[in-house]
Amino acid sequence: MKIARIINEFSNYGIYPRHLKIYQNFANREATFIEQIVMPLIRSHDLEMRKIAIQKIADLEELTLRLRHLLLKNSLKTFLDENLPHRDKESTQE
Repeated sequence: MKIARIINEFSNYGIYPRHLKIYQNFANREATFIEQIVMPLIRSHDLEMRKIAIQKIADLEELTLRLRHLLLKNSLKTFLDENLPHRDKESTQE
């Protein structure tokens, strides 16, 4: 339901589900990357190792979100700097 609401919000910008498949592909690739990292722990017969795997997944998910956010922000800043060179620099700085 949350995903449907977000997809609906994109439609306000003329962006529709067919345009958003790229996000599903990115999410699948990120998930596969994290799965590969924790797979040895998941396969363990030790219950404690499996609990550690669950925590690592949560930690890596958070790191991924933070990294993706900053990479996107930097890319868009570069785009604006190249296309609007005289804009107010302070309005986009953190």
